[in-house]
Amino acid sequence: GIKVTYTEFKGKIGRPKTWRFLSNVYFVYASGELSKPAKLVFRINASALKGVDEDSIRIFKWICLGNGLGFWVPVKSKVFLNNYTVVTRTKRFSIYAVLGKIEGEEVPNVLGVLDTLLSKPPSKPECTVGVYVGIDYVIVSKETMPDLYPEVVKIVSSRAAPYLKRIGFPDHWNEVVGVETGNPFSMFIGCDADINDGWDIRSYFYDMEHKKWVYKEGVLTEEEYERAAYYILVVWNFDCGEDATIEGYVKTKSGNTISRANVKATNTAGEFYETITDSNGFYRLNVQSGYYYLDAKKRCCSGNRKGGLICAYRTVIEKVLGDGTIKVRYEKSEPFERDITVSGSSVIIKGSIVIVADKTIPYGTPNTLYHYKTRTEEKYILEFTPEIVGESDGLKQFKGSGKLKVSKYVVKAENTFMFNIPCCNPCEAKYIIELSMDEKVVDVVVFGNMTSKGELVSIKIMLAKCPDCLICQHNAGTMYTILNFSMPCINKDFRQFKSESKDAWMTPRDIEIVLLTVDPPFYFNKGLQRRTVNIKLNSNDMMMLTSKGLILGTQLTLSNQTGLPQLPSQPPEMAGELVFTGEIVFYACTCED
Repeated sequence: GIKVTYTEFKGKIGRPKTWRFLSNVYFVYASGELSKPAKLVFRINASALKGVDEDSIRIFKWICLGNGLGFWVPVKSKVFLNNYTVVTRTKRFSIYAVLGKIEGEEVPNVLGVLDTLLSKPPSKPECTVGVYVGIDYVIVSKETMPDLYPEVVKIVSSRAAPYLKRIGFPDHWNEVVGVETGNPFSMFIGCDADINDGWDIRSYFYDMEHKKWVYKEGVLTEEEYERAAYYILVVWNFDCGEDATIEGYVKTKSGNTISRANVKATNTAGEFYETITDSNGFYRLNVQSGYYYLDAKKRCCSGNRKGGLICAYRTVIEKVLGDGTIKVRYEKSEPFERDITVSGSSVIIKGSIVIVADKTIPYGTPNTLYHYKTRTEEKYILEFTPEIVGESDGLKQFKGSGKLKVSKYVVKAENTFMFNIPCCNPCEAKYIIELSMDEKVVDVVVFGNMTSKGELVSIKIMLAKCPDCLICQHNAGTMYTILNFSMPCINKDFRQFKSESKDAWMTPRDIEIVLLTVDPPFYFNKGLQRRTVNIKLNSNDMMMLTSKGLILGTQLTLSNQTGLPQLPSQPPEMAGELVFTGEIVFYACTCED
């Protein structure tokens, strides 16, 4: 069967000055993979207990980073001082020893030195995927340094966090701190380095002879090692390449795989990678080490999941040579398997519509006429995922979030006032509005009712911050206004004024009206449906008319204009006869389509 054996280890390891070895150091290894943890029992040297804090006694594991670099990490232990033994169980084998903290051992200004070390940024910030903070060859944790730990956390969180965004520190503390050590309160944060990209190794050691801190880059020499009464070490880990792999399948809840789905992995620094699933629904992404969220989307459905911390490399003790030298291997991690479940159904609506109006009506007095003429062109795509949220009066109520993309919105409108005054018959004032909106994509909430057979009965499209219009801010597009006067009785036969404004908008009611008036009606369960649009709308909706360049002309043209008769600011009967023509497509689909 599988055997667990051990040998006394006499090679070079970190030997803390404020901690005492209470047992020999052993290299413990197994001849194969264990099915359950093995029990390790260490005997304490009773004579070494004097002056040691008994509450600090633990079995520690040596984490070897190679090139003489490493640190001790406490493992879960049971201490039996009545028979001087300490016990642990493990399936991960390494170099172990029993350590205890020496009471009263203190070194000045530890926190100040650590702050100085971390204040210098890593040399490759764009490649930084991890950092290690060690004090006196022991990992900083709640167990090992309960008094220092809270202050160390503050310093590391403040100084290191800006360079560790891509690995999710500090927001995902429990998942990215202590991954290598198995202890979420130890200061080994993030991922191992790629040996080809390297590390920044920086330290201060307290020179016992001269009573001062000495700065050092790299690993201590033998001489420095002997002089060091205390050792503070910071190691920044680098991985510049896209060497980590995330792979898996995109599936429905029933287990069917989805081909041609877009898969996106985004780390907590906002960097992302994308690919498309193959015919079997399988995807593979090569990414830089980091903390990732995964999204899968196909036109008809979507899903997401937390990918977590994805590390490209790990350090493995390969063997201990006869002279006690530890040989380590930096090996590429296996691909991280992350299946993504997608669900839901989608409705995709594409409209290409022209809206026109042309009419003359009496305005205020028998001798005054108002003529309006407008042409609006609009193209849009509305996509949302409906869910049934209730039922009332035999109708199913649906609601869903989505996006509305307006790719074209162009208006040209004329507002002409024809009137008679003593010196001028006829007189004319014309207000021309030319309006164009930039392409815009906005988040929307769509809700309404359908019958039990899926027929659309009512629909409302709402914006998160603006319930009535699509674009409320003054940077949506451009509106030009031209004001012409033809009044022979004043000095000039013709006057023209031109102005520009960053106001341009479209009302979602344009879409709602078309969806609800086409014949035959749309259904949520009939796949692709195409309708020719040819409808007439008599509307006194202020937002609807203003967005087509009407009403706006009446208000602006007649405002305080010398020589014009005193007229109402709004026509008494402004039922704009708007004619909608074009085509609209309604496509309802599910993940399986």
